[in-house]
Amino acid sequence: MKKLFTLALMCMMMFVGFAQDPGTLDETYGNGGTVVINPTQYLEENPSVLVQKDGKILIVSNSRKDGANYYICVTRQNPDGSIDETYGENGYAFFQQQMIYKNAPIFPNTIVLGEDGQLYIASKIYSDEVVNGANILCVDENGFINTNFGENGWALCDRDGTEFHDIAIDSQGRIYVAGFTGAGIDVGFVQRYTPDGKLDTSWADNGNIIIDIDGRQLVYIDALTIVEDDKVLLGGIVCVEKTAYNDPIRDPRLWKLNQDGSFDTSFGNNGCFTMNVNEINAQIWDIELQSDGKYIVSGYSEIPDFDSDNNYGRTEVFVTRVTMSGELDGTFGDNGITCCEIASGSGCLNECFDIEVAHDDQIFGVVFTKDYVQNRFRQYAYNLNADGTFNEDFAGTGIVPLPWTEYPNGQALSLDIQKDGKVVVVGWVDEQPTNPDWVDINLISSRINTSVAPQQGEEVGTSEVAIEIGEITATTVELTFTPNEHT
Repeated sequence: MKKLFTLALMCMMMFVGFAQDPGTLDETYGNGGTVVINPTQYLEENPSVLVQKDGKILIVSNSRKDGANYYICVTRQNPDGSIDETYGENGYAFFQQQMIYKNAPIFPNTIVLGEDGQLYIASKIYSDEVVNGANILCVDENGFINTNFGENGWALCDRDGTEFHDIAIDSQGRIYVAGFTGAGIDVGFVQRYTPDGKLDTSWADNGNIIIDIDGRQLVYIDALTIVEDDKVLLGGIVCVEKTAYNDPIRDPRLWKLNQDGSFDTSFGNNGCFTMNVNEINAQIWDIELQSDGKYIVSGYSEIPDFDSDNNYGRTEVFVTRVTMSGELDGTFGDNGITCCEIASGSGCLNECFDIEVAHDDQIFGVVFTKDYVQNRFRQYAYNLNADGTFNEDFAGTGIVPLPWTEYPNGQALSLDIQKDGKVVVVGWVDEQPTNPDWVDINLISSRINTSVAPQQGEEVGTSEVAIEIGEITATTVELTFTPNEHT
């Protein structure tokens, strides 16, 4: 005698992201894989995205909430792309620095999530009262300002003429911000804050580090990450004079700091590694880590093209891997570098501001292209294998166009990877690019299937398993389990 029944089991969700074709839209997200987000009826732009541990999605942007003044806007989506109305006020939270700078324009530059769910937003204020007033805003897990951080939720940089371009948190909860500050000439600038938002004067020079080159060259820090032993890795540029070029060339470099703020002299040349990406302009925009501790560095490099008439310039995206000692890893890509020029020719720019490394070391990035000759934007996502080669399982080429082409203008700017291996990409689109008031810029997000397996031990749920019972004797039975796609 046989009986068939189902048993509900609490189990790890062992289903994998590659059950769907890598590089395709996840149609369970939003409307066929894409969501247009419009917190107000006015301009929304320059978004960044982070995925929370529970799968909810935070999108930080700047918004002209009242049609005139700029605010920081935080939108939270549920995992399916719908607005999480339990966050802030009906899913949106707006913030403006009012303690010192009344109604001053404020622009979020970079974001990071703390282990406790607190969101830290590094931004700048630009007004008649102050030029580039750098600050950090702390937003709690419910979408309200954390008044226990800094001064009523804000940590204000005490140096005018400063911008923060990246932010990171170490294992002790200390907050690092980096960018530049004006000191007669713009120089690289790093600060460390305590977890409660006070400048950590015990670190480096009263909480500050200035990176300059003989006091005569422009230096900017655009990328910051915490690496092994809570050391700090910085990526930026030094503007150097080169023969045959009229203007200074942007020369990308990495700097590595010990925990106390001193340079790690075991890295590169006394703590500095000159990238030597090409002979002309290049820029670092992001740094991420692979599981072996090596550094994945991304940005753009300019392609010399001086033969064309009316040359607008030409750039390509680059991704490199750097060892922990400060050397280019020649086993990555093509002798240490992978380049991507989707839109090609004079006047075609390819820009990538954000990359992410999955737990299996696959690399994902977003690219927007601008063809100045045809006045056209296009947006893409790409996927590299851990060794820097394009993953051809991802849309057949490793590169997939985003479905935003119905909008004349737009930029894909940021992405993050969910625990189920799917990638969420955000950007902005302009529905009426000829409108001089820029009132029709909205945020947009898409979710893409990948071949990254979900992180085991993280997702727990209920799954039904069919069990067939066959009687062997009066006291023994045979059980046959039929697994499904989740078990």
